Amino acid sequence: MYFNALLILILWYFQEKNLTVQTSVEWINKTKYLKGKIRNLYRKTLNLKNESVSVGPRPFSYLDFPGNDLKKLKLIEEVWNDYYDCLKTKNNAFQIMKTPLPYTVSSFVENSIQLDCNICLSPQDMLEHVEWYFIVDKPFGSQPIFVEEDEHKLISAYTFTLNLFKLQSFHQGIYYCKLQNDIDAPYFLHVLNSNNEPITEVKPSSSKVGPYSQSPLQIINTNIVLWNEWTDWTKCSRCEKVGKRTKIGYCKISLIQNLPEEIKSLVSSTVSQSFHVPVKVINETEELLKIFVYGIPCRSFLLPKDIRENKIVSNYTTQIMIGFCKVRCPSDVIVEVIDKNGRVIETYNNTAGEYYALQNLPSLPVHTELITVYADIGKSFILSCPSKSHRNTPVEWSVNGKIWLKDVVESVSKGRITLNNLNEIIFHEVITVDTKIYSCWQEGELVGMVRLLLNVKPSFIKEYLLTLTLYPIFMFTAIIITFLYVFIKMYLNQLKAKIGAVTPKKKKKKFVEFLKDIYHDKYIEKQK
Repeated sequence: MYFNALLILILWYFQEKNLTVQTSVEWINKTKYLKGKIRNLYRKTLNLKNESVSVGPRPFSYLDFPGNDLKKLKLIEEVWNDYYDCLKTKNNAFQIMKTPLPYTVSSFVENSIQLDCNICLSPQDMLEHVEWYFIVDKPFGSQPIFVEEDEHKLISAYTFTLNLFKLQSFHQGIYYCKLQNDIDAPYFLHVLNSNNEPITEVKPSSSKVGPYSQSPLQIINTNIVLWNEWTDWTKCSRCEKVGKRTKIGYCKISLIQNLPEEIKSLVSSTVSQSFHVPVKVINETEELLKIFVYGIPCRSFLLPKDIRENKIVSNYTTQIMIGFCKVRCPSDVIVEVIDKNGRVIETYNNTAGEYYALQNLPSLPVHTELITVYADIGKSFILSCPSKSHRNTPVEWSVNGKIWLKDVVESVSKGRITLNNLNEIIFHEVITVDTKIYSCWQEGELVGMVRLLLNVKPSFIKEYLLTLTLYPIFMFTAIIITFLYVFIKMYLNQLKAKIGAVTPKKKKKKFVEFLKDIYHDKYIEKQK
């Protein structure tokens, strides 16, 4: 019922069903081009090229009064023409779509993601503030919430992009941006973790040994295709040494006509399995996928339950590809301050922490978070890095100054400890020696430290207190019994002494004297 209501609402919102990706992509490219030009306009105003900064007014202060400066007039005219071209492309797309197409994006917990605001910007809007709004993942009964910047959210001043850091499950929902009366298409953000998303590890095609990435899968007698939407490679985990990089292929469901061309050529059909889903549900899903032309995540709440829980869909996993890399460490970034004649006035070494006043604000250093966690002896436990940089670079774990390698850890611990594809340490059974300090690193920088301690349960405390109570009682009883034994032994020895009890030697001596007395008496009688 929930799915049907959502479908009716979206179909009413989109008055045309035959939507194409091309018109939407063309409009998005126009907005990105325009935002890029605006960003370049900031840099042109400052003459910031090749790490150089000029002495002059603040951004846009002199563009308001170009006077007879033909260069400035031409620059302003170009930006306005690009703005009108963006509006024209948008209107052409809306003649077909009636409204912008919604997006669906996925990311794992603790990762970062960027949501672009695809609104046409004019020179007049360059210093305006774009507002972002958030709706929880249930569209009905929820009101839009104004997105405020915090440690998890940051809005770019140049491109109005919403940057989400250290994603958590409560970030899942619908996001959209607004500039005055102009509203962009919504983003349906899905936050995944190892519990709600099946994950498999694969290797690049250049690797001699698999497993390799799975092929797109078309369901028999439908236009529905299961495929993986791959991200770009992350940065290398270290420099000047062999490190690792990853990219993720999120599981998606799309119509075959909306797939990218490079994916269409790889589509294969199922042969041995059938899609046991009612025809009505399949038809509703295909209608929904006509609106979400970029696809829907395989485990999304937007899909009907019969589709999400189908065996074929459940077995089609999100994949993480791991590759090795080796890159050079970055060199020093030197910024030169030049005057109008192009002469260098001052130089600043950004790598050493020196910055010019008119430069953009430097990025903050990575925050190293220290936490203490507790685990139960004999039970499983998952250890995650408490902090990460804003880049989705692979995390490396270190203990006592030694980097933990996946194969080595699993071999030494005999499978008791493993490292999963989400850079987490999994203890299948916690023991006493696991109480250590674990540090996590990104690109050679310390980003977090975790101290693992054993969890003391209330039942254990009761047993401990009971042991403390019974131990003195037991010791006191043992001492009393010992004293009683010694006392009784002494008493019995004294009693035997009183009744004439003697040792075997004394008995033998008395017997000899007795015999002498008898023979002595007989001898006297014979003499008489």
